[in-house]
Amino acid sequence: MNKFSESENLTQTQPEKKEMPNPEITDKEAYDKAYAQLKDGKYPEAEQSFLSFMENYPDSKLLGNANYWLAETYYARSKWAEASGLFADGFTKFKDNAKAPDSMLKLGLTMSKMGKTQEACTALKGVLGEFKNLSDNLKNGPNKKLRI
Repeated sequence: MNKFSESENLTQTQPEKKEMPNPEITDKEAYDKAYAQLKDGKYPEAEQSFLSFMENYPDSKLLGNANYWLAETYYARSKWAEASGLFADGFTKFKDNAKAPDSMLKLGLTMSKMGKTQEACTALKGVLGEFKNLSDNLKNGPNKKLRI
């Protein structure tokens, strides 16, 4: 005899409900909602909203930015493995996006948080090597002690 009743078994195997796109909301509005949640410190909500955005608007010009901010939701909660994978995607899948240099920088910082010093140094050196057109603020900004 099965330990669970049939209804309990069905409940356990049903897929998680996903937020369906609202056809009345543009990609910009969906992105802005997720970004507002992030800025309000509502990281789990922002995570879900950015994941939903990326699934529902795969051709959006905001996809690279959404990827970066999704990674930030993990970084803010010290979920280093999740953050590092998304930051790596930020400069490989979205290399032409304005957030690509930021993604590489944050990958280096995330690797450092994980105790992976060699990988952190490689990523941080890669920022200057890969992105020749960085603004002076990023090269010489408030983190001058991060000289590479």
